[in-house]
Amino acid sequence: MNPSHPQQRSDISVVQLAEALVQGDVLIALQERGEPAPAWGYLNLLAHSDRASLRRVREFNQSRRPLSGWGTVVFDLIVDILDSAPRDEDLELLQRKALVPLELEIWDGSKTLSSPQDLDILVRSALYRYMGQL
Repeated sequence: MNPSHPQQRSDISVVQLAEALVQGDVLIALQERGEPAPAWGYLNLLAHSDRASLRRVREFNQSRRPLSGWGTVVFDLIVDILDSAPRDEDLELLQRKALVPLELEIWDGSKTLSSPQDLDILVRSALYRYMGQL
């Protein structure tokens, strides 16, 4: 592999971005690449991060209170998600049944996510529907 070859560098970046998508790290990956974070990146964080990662984000933001905009909504949603899913298995099920389907609806254009308020409403609605199924 020749790291100076542009196609190979591009391929590596695409692979890293794909890994970040499934691990909930898309916001970090894009920031490291110097690219702006899309609104759905915040949902990606909630839908794919493990408990330890969500706790790290929560603790980081807790020390920075009061927040505004995306930070406040993400902090509040993480607190509610962790409270709703006391075990790792509960968290994974909640993500798979409520948040990943919402993420797919955002990507296919059936739902719009353009503001922190949209994120709050859509995630809370998905959580409410999921909790009602239990």
